[in-house]
Amino acid sequence: MKKRKWLWRVIILVILLVAVVLLTHYVIIPLFDTSGEGLGEEVTVYGYTETDEEFVLENDELRFELDPATTHFTVTDKASGQEWHSSPPDAESDPIALPVEKNRLQSNVTVTYSANTGMRTLFSSNEYSVQNGVYQVTREGDAIRVDYSLGKISRTFYIPEAITEERFNQFVDQMPSKAQKNVKEYYQKKDINKLRKTDNDNKEELLAKYPELENSILYILRDTVKDHLKGEIEGYFAEVGYTQEEWEYDMANVNSGGTTASAVFNVTLRYSLSGNDLLVEMPMSEIGYYADYPITNIAVLPAFGAGGTDETGFMLVPDGAGGIINFNNGKTTQNAYFANLYGWDWASIRTQVTNETRIDYGVFGVSKGDASFLCFLEDGSSWAGISADISGRNGSYNTINASYTIVHGDAYDVSDRTNNAVYMFEQQLPDVSIVQRYRFLQAGDYVSMGKAYGQYLTERYPELADRRTDGMPVVVEALGAIDKVQQRFGVPTNLPVKLSSYSQAQAMLADLLENGMENVSFKLSGWMNGGLNQRVLNKVSLIGELGGAKELEALTAYAKEKGVPLYLDGLTQFGRDSGIAQGFLAIRDAAKFTTREEAEIPEYSSIWYGDPDWRDTFYLLRPSLMVNGAKVLQDAAGKYDAAGVSFRDIGYMLSADYDAKALVTREESKAMQADALKNAQASGMKTMIRHGNDYALPYADIVTDTDFDSVGYGIVDQYVPFWPIAVHGKVAYTGTSLNNEPDFEEELLRSAEMGAGLYFTVFAEDAESIRESWFTEYFGSNFDFARDRILSTYQDYAGKLGGTFSQAMVDHVRDGNVSVTTYEDGTKVYVNFGYSDIETDGVAVPARSFAVKEGAQ
Repeated sequence: MKKRKWLWRVIILVILLVAVVLLTHYVIIPLFDTSGEGLGEEVTVYGYTETDEEFVLENDELRFELDPATTHFTVTDKASGQEWHSSPPDAESDPIALPVEKNRLQSNVTVTYSANTGMRTLFSSNEYSVQNGVYQVTREGDAIRVDYSLGKISRTFYIPEAITEERFNQFVDQMPSKAQKNVKEYYQKKDINKLRKTDNDNKEELLAKYPELENSILYILRDTVKDHLKGEIEGYFAEVGYTQEEWEYDMANVNSGGTTASAVFNVTLRYSLSGNDLLVEMPMSEIGYYADYPITNIAVLPAFGAGGTDETGFMLVPDGAGGIINFNNGKTTQNAYFANLYGWDWASIRTQVTNETRIDYGVFGVSKGDASFLCFLEDGSSWAGISADISGRNGSYNTINASYTIVHGDAYDVSDRTNNAVYMFEQQLPDVSIVQRYRFLQAGDYVSMGKAYGQYLTERYPELADRRTDGMPVVVEALGAIDKVQQRFGVPTNLPVKLSSYSQAQAMLADLLENGMENVSFKLSGWMNGGLNQRVLNKVSLIGELGGAKELEALTAYAKEKGVPLYLDGLTQFGRDSGIAQGFLAIRDAAKFTTREEAEIPEYSSIWYGDPDWRDTFYLLRPSLMVNGAKVLQDAAGKYDAAGVSFRDIGYMLSADYDAKALVTREESKAMQADALKNAQASGMKTMIRHGNDYALPYADIVTDTDFDSVGYGIVDQYVPFWPIAVHGKVAYTGTSLNNEPDFEEELLRSAEMGAGLYFTVFAEDAESIRESWFTEYFGSNFDFARDRILSTYQDYAGKLGGTFSQAMVDHVRDGNVSVTTYEDGTKVYVNFGYSDIETDGVAVPARSFAVKEGAQ
């Protein structure tokens, strides 16, 4: 009996093991294995035909000339006479560049592709397309189009690989005697019934590849014929009327064994002129690749406008308020510059956060003497990153360009089956075009470049054209509640902790107003759905510890009476501390990684940058839920009679959803965010956003947390007010919250230089309330502690700079530790970053302070 039980247990165990193996092999692995999916048709390989046609575009401002033999082009700015080259004329002879860098410098596009192991490889259009002759240049209306095939391929020669004896003689007999002799040497006559042993021919293999041998004698091209000889043969055949149609007829009798997917790619660039602009378009629908070799990145014009070691100039990067990288600055021990537009896509997996590279606006530029250009990233900008590097590291040139993430992918851990990660990629490309606009200027200083960017913004977003800010912007944020683990009936429970009740928030606002603060925008954060660690915004639930609806309505009524716009803050893109009780189901409501997993995100450690597994994770929501959350917040603001809404993430954080069944690209998500802001504005609501991504600016009344210095790249020589020059007077903005800054004084000085308003954060309860919580960064926000400094800072700042905020910036210089910002009425703001008093232009500027010289009234 015992033996029988033991036997049954063994049988059951074996059955379970077999089931697990079958489930893994036939269900789990196929579910996450994308090899071969979306393989589609064979990637067409283009072929270059030599031509005498001139590929020139010209208007009153610009002349564009493209050399079809290399696809290099030159843009001449007629007003300045400056020539801008797509590739440095002497790149091939760069004395310090390795071959791969020389090829990059001579390319108009580079492609990086990935295998399913995650290994990435770069192909440049010069080495893998132009040199092989696998590209074509054509006119397309008022544009010039260049189609590249990139890969380890040779171009197609229109000569027969195999041709019947009758057709061979028909064409060869028309050739000159020398050509006949050469061609006959390059071909081998094959008769299936008279194969010679000395040729080592395999009859079955020959018939498999050339079935026509069963019926005819064939002339077959020898395997040893090199490409330059094929080109010679092609010329001989073309002269006697051998066309592409003739070639296709002969190739129909050649069995190539079927098409095998390989690392071959198609990319198209389309050039056109519009006034003083060059438009470069890359249609996504024309990008060709096999699913086994997805294109992960494409760099467009990687060396356009490159500066050599004998040139003086700089590259402008959109880092912070604007960064200058001088040509040949010698900082070769510093990392090259790279930053993602709009920051990290949270629908992409990351294992740690060591450095958050982000830029808020898509523009970069190059200045040479008295001429410069700006490149505006238009369509497809959300996939872009901007790279810049100096001479002396990889070559003799200073270069800057944009590159784009094309096919997004992540590693999926299948460690139960293999020790290697399997990489999975999205399975389709959107039918849109990536567009870059190059604008050429007859000035080389960053102030002129900033003004040109401001003009471009008003062209692209007419909503900005007639806007003028009114008074000095001041934002005061009151913190409502945080969450903290507390004991309830002996059980540790995560519960809200009051920092400022609705009534206390009203009292703090009244105190500031009674002491002279004007033009205040009051933001209430952590006021609902659990507090600052806000739960999913599918509805609004007030926090009992902060008071009820009457107390909140009393606050909004008071603010309205005093003319203070009150903004209710909310988080729309993330489900934090949420579950079924809050109406959140991850499988239904969370966005997806490309691995088809829910986008579950850890709270990365600020100490060691990794995933602390003792903290709760949270989820990125589907974009449709973001839109719904924005509407819920907007409706709540209307219900409680608040003046506006503050979006903690819209206009700042931008993510896709890689659900294979309901893909929402980052570009589509960007459009959805812009629409959410438009809808709020159209309803009469004021809107406040953070950072201020460029697509959100036209629909925001005020922007907080503007980053003036970003992460401070070592390769950057100087930070300048490029972005403030473009938007000052049109968009109200502040820096980060002053009393939460590690260096209050430095942030205040930068705000004065950049023409920013002031931002403060306060809460009413004792600072002990945030001890042993995840919110200790707010220790400096206790109102009793911060109040006097807030008021004195405001009074000094408003008293000196108050008249400048509705004006445009017209000039900026920085000499050593002193900067001078000039406004349109002539007012000058002097900021002394040094530790000694100075006097300049007859104005005394104390150490670590600022002074103002008023202009004409």
